[in-house]
Amino acid sequence: MIAAIYARKSTEQNVSDDAKSVTRQVELARAFAVNKGWRVADEHIYTDDAVSGADFVNRAGLTKLTLAAKTTPRPFDVVIAMDQDRIGRDQRFTPMILHDLRDAGIAVWYYATGEALRLDSPIDEFISNAKNFGNAWYRHQVRMKTREAMRAKAANGYVAGGKVYGYTNVREGSHVTRRVNEAEAAVVCRIFELAANGLGLLRIAKTLNDAGALSPESRRGTRDGWATTSVREILRRDLYRGRLVYGKTRWTDRGGTKVKVDVPEAEWLVREAPELRIVPDDAWKAAHARMERTRKTYSGRRGSNGQLDGRPEGGLLSRHLLSGFLRCGVCGGNMFVMPRSGKRGKPQLYYVCTTHHKRGNTRCTNRHGVPYEELTTTLLGHFRKDFLHPATLGRLFMAEFMESKRRPDVIAAQREELTTEVRQRDQELTRLTAAVTAGAGDVRAVVEAMKRAQRLRDDAAARLEHLDGLSADEESFDLAEWLAETRELFSDLQGTLEADPVAGRHVLRALLTTPLTITPVDDGRAFQYLGQGALDRLLTGEITGRPGRGVKKPNATKLVPPG
Repeated sequence: MIAAIYARKSTEQNVSDDAKSVTRQVELARAFAVNKGWRVADEHIYTDDAVSGADFVNRAGLTKLTLAAKTTPRPFDVVIAMDQDRIGRDQRFTPMILHDLRDAGIAVWYYATGEALRLDSPIDEFISNAKNFGNAWYRHQVRMKTREAMRAKAANGYVAGGKVYGYTNVREGSHVTRRVNEAEAAVVCRIFELAANGLGLLRIAKTLNDAGALSPESRRGTRDGWATTSVREILRRDLYRGRLVYGKTRWTDRGGTKVKVDVPEAEWLVREAPELRIVPDDAWKAAHARMERTRKTYSGRRGSNGQLDGRPEGGLLSRHLLSGFLRCGVCGGNMFVMPRSGKRGKPQLYYVCTTHHKRGNTRCTNRHGVPYEELTTTLLGHFRKDFLHPATLGRLFMAEFMESKRRPDVIAAQREELTTEVRQRDQELTRLTAAVTAGAGDVRAVVEAMKRAQRLRDDAAARLEHLDGLSADEESFDLAEWLAETRELFSDLQGTLEADPVAGRHVLRALLTTPLTITPVDDGRAFQYLGQGALDRLLTGEITGRPGRGVKKPNATKLVPPG
């Protein structure tokens, strides 16, 4: 038998020494394979170093393992890992990966216990799920204890979050405190001065770079200068005005990765720290007042056609379907659409890494462009194949059918609620129409309010119509008609979504539960992607590159089929 090895170094500290070293894990897995009489395929040793067990998006090793397991013929017969918690420490994605390996005919063995994963009976499933629960519970407890310890440090005035530009961390026994760094503090004051004078984030960054000012990145030993993101962070940090705010965000697990979420203001820890003040109150207020005036100026610069005359507002929807949903597999940065010259000078669209485009190779070496059309077609192909599968159609039909059999009193209550909402929106539209006729207030603002009210009214009316349909007799539910309409929708999914990008991107937010990570392979001749889709779908596959910078012409688009 041919064996593959997977090793992951844990980010937790209270684990065995073996779990802290991927090298040690690989050595022990090799020894286990020798005892079993298996041959380890050196090209199929996959590792992830210092990656959380709840992160399934930023694990290149695990991604390559799952991709290899789906190839035909399969390149190995068994996967060896230290234990199940090396695959993952959660109750959602870990079972999916284990089932995918089992369905591919690949056995999973744990050398720590000398046992193989079994999923052949309900009892086997229960035992595996119980292990997943224990692993997830352990990780949760570690996170809670760490969070409370850090909060206690912050409450006592100690550092609880690493280094901050403008300050030097000084160790005092078992704790770390901050002291003002005069050289960096001068740069912070300069940033607030430039902002108060009306310079935007990009101009401030360029001004500092031209002056050779030490940046937060360069102090870490890199050659990066100032960027708009670092300037924005400086201008928003309350610590510079002597006000320590801790706990505004916290890390949580969502969609197979760790993300920051906002914390309600009532739960923030706030304490005055006058000894850490760098920016005087008048300078802080002047800078923020000027930024607020600039924001209002640009957010109100719309012409009679409703389009922006000046800079686009933050949050303006992109006309490109996948913009905002893609992450660079090298650095984790966003990817955006850029045209590049193709055959006979005709521009072709590609998704490129924002970090590389703005910062260059010092921050990200991913210079390759991902073909726009091929990626869009391939990704939507996953959903089309998923939704058009008989089993999926059956589940969708049963969900729709069971919805039609809901208790009449529940449907009646929802109908009453929606009827009231439609009536209220109609009244709101009547008032707004009267305001426009009378010329009261800002006409553009009133018109925008009318558009919003109309959208909400139409949405409520559509849901009301749906409930009315559910009230029909069972015999009126036409299975053949429902199947025909559903197949038509999903067979032309790309055309449906691209016809109205705003609505299409709204649908994608439901179909894509995590961003899609795109990683170049073979020097940009191909790209592997990984993400989480609807119906607990782990989206993995590969597309080939197209003519352009750093990519070669493909023979055809390669799609790893779902399932």
